[in-house]
Amino acid sequence: MSRFLLFGALTMWLWLVCPSFAAATDNMPDIQLDFHAHAGSGENTPFWLKANEFGKYDLENSAGLLSLGVFSRKDTSVTWDVNYGVELINRYDGNQKFWYHQLFVELSYDQYLRVRAGWWEETLGNENTALSSGSIIWSANARPMPKLDFGTAGFVEVPYTGGLFEMKGSMAH
Repeated sequence: MSRFLLFGALTMWLWLVCPSFAAATDNMPDIQLDFHAHAGSGENTPFWLKANEFGKYDLENSAGLLSLGVFSRKDTSVTWDVNYGVELINRYDGNQKFWYHQLFVELSYDQYLRVRAGWWEETLGNENTALSSGSIIWSANARPMPKLDFGTAGFVEVPYTGGLFEMKGSMAH
């Protein structure tokens, strides 16, 4: 019962408090509320249903999932920007599991510098996640790991090349 009260209190806080902070900057956060349920007669959930979903869905044949996420939008009109993301998940599969799926904060300076800390879903390379069954070098089947990432926010022009060369990089631990 306390989990439902915590989830309800957090939902009310997100709906009442977060929009008032964001209204001051005209940059409302993206609020996502997802519900998923599946039922089956086999022993496990089919692989195609849980593949590339960052460990959100359970292996049980019948289960449900409730997800609430709040993610700030990148403000491109400012040089320094602070972004955040929170996603809470509650799984219904006989033993209710409640956890932070994504929880991160990001500080960026234009496209030249970005520092992120926490858990976030990440796709590497130029893979189209909507059309692909997965990457050879990067798996999106496990929950995000906590890490600290330091690098560029995008491609940055190499000085003295007249825009001929660009680089992108990061270092994470």
